[in-house]
Amino acid sequence: MCIYNCRSLESITIPNGVTSISQNALNSYSNLANITIPQNVTSIGHAAFYRCTSLTGVTIQVTAPPTLGNDVFLGTSSNLVIYIPAESVDAYRKAWKGYASKIQPIST
Repeated sequence: MCIYNCRSLESITIPNGVTSISQNALNSYSNLANITIPQNVTSIGHAAFYRCTSLTGVTIQVTAPPTLGNDVFLGTSSNLVIYIPAESVDAYRKAWKGYASKIQPIST
């Protein structure tokens, strides 16, 4: 998957085969508003979504919280909501303490 320097990108669904989102993957993609992360992702690198100032919705389909680098969501919209499977809300809030207030269950 190659999206390097596609700064006008507003929404992205990470492909199912991806298991890791690298450090600075979408850093400073200021138009990016929504991201969907598939079930196979086990880690999200440092500052992966740093300064994505329009980012308001991240849907994560993984039931076990991926390991999270530092500053992954730093500089995103203050209205950011991280949607995760309902049965995993408590696990995510424990694992991602810095973002606990932004974690909500995926609506069905």
